[in-house]
Amino acid sequence: MLREDFLDIFQAFYQRNLDLSRFKKAFIVLLPKSARARGIGDFKPISLISSIFKIISEVLTTKLKSKIDSLINRSQSTFIRGRSILDSVASAQEIVYAGAKNHWPAYFLKLDFTKAFNTLEGPFYYVRYKLKG
Repeated sequence: MLREDFLDIFQAFYQRNLDLSRFKKAFIVLLPKSARARGIGDFKPISLISSIFKIISEVLTTKLKSKIDSLINRSQSTFIRGRSILDSVASAQEIVYAGAKNHWPAYFLKLDFTKAFNTLEGPFYYVRYKLKG
């Protein structure tokens, strides 16, 4: 019975007919940190959200892992296993060093991504890829 329930959920998800409102409930449980918990600071809050979102995201992540290298440019250095944000810093240092050594005229622009992400506004679009397998 559970198998059929999951298959129905995934079929509805892929057909974009899944009513997510029934999965948007969460419960917060306060777990005592010690046997003598008395005040609010003596408890650890745990959020118990519906696991269907976790299961769907895990399935999508597993399917996407095999395609990620073809979807993400090699210069993208973060959020990809085996790549580090420091790779970009090292590349930038190499370019600056080579330019200075060879006396290349150059301009460099440093962006504050924190501010960019904090003030990002406007419509957002997504592209849905159908993955085989």
